[in-house]
Amino acid sequence: AFSREKAIQQTAVEFSPARNITFDNLRDSFLVVLRRLDPLVKMPTQMIEKTVSLQKKIFEIKEFLKKQGKFGFRGLIESSKNRTEVIVNFLALLELIKQAHLRAKQTNAFNDIIIEKV
Repeated sequence: AFSREKAIQQTAVEFSPARNITFDNLRDSFLVVLRRLDPLVKMPTQMIEKTVSLQKKIFEIKEFLKKQGKFGFRGLIESSKNRTEVIVNFLALLELIKQAHLRAKQTNAFNDIIIEKV
């Protein structure tokens, strides 16, 4: 059983813009496309804001501990305005524990976790 190879067809690609197209038409069309892409561009900015707010929370917790010496984890979480702030607060605490700037103590299960300056 023999098969034949299909002949390669060459297609000429041409671009023929409309005769009435102007620079303003092209610019307006391009701006429409850019506006559609706008949500994709804003995503990295939001991620950067979260990173900055994590650094800001770390600083705020360190400053608070300098003045107070200790505080309850439950109070920190309850003072958070939204879910993102709860997560950022928690991540800030984990980072400060990792860096040995503070320690967390809990006397019994389900009791409040006390955060203390080292």
